[in-house]
Amino acid sequence: MLSSAKQELLSLLARGYKDEQIARLLGMSVRTVRRDVSVIMDLLKADSRFQLGWSVRHLGIVSPTPQPHVNRAS
Repeated sequence: MLSSAKQELLSLLARGYKDEQIARLLGMSVRTVRRDVSVIMDLLKADSRFQLGWSVRHLGIVSPTPQPHVNRAS
């Protein structure tokens, strides 16, 4: 199973956040975000970020509804 940090990353990604926004919100580098996304894509056998977003929602890894506690402003 994925760590809570990776689940939060996926939640933000599935809600349309950009890598730079995710990195800032989670306190990590953009490179780390991209590496983590790539690793998760491999784990879930997703060929694209779109497919990854669909997979994590379909599998119940992230909620299909946005969580309003995060500020999307860049």
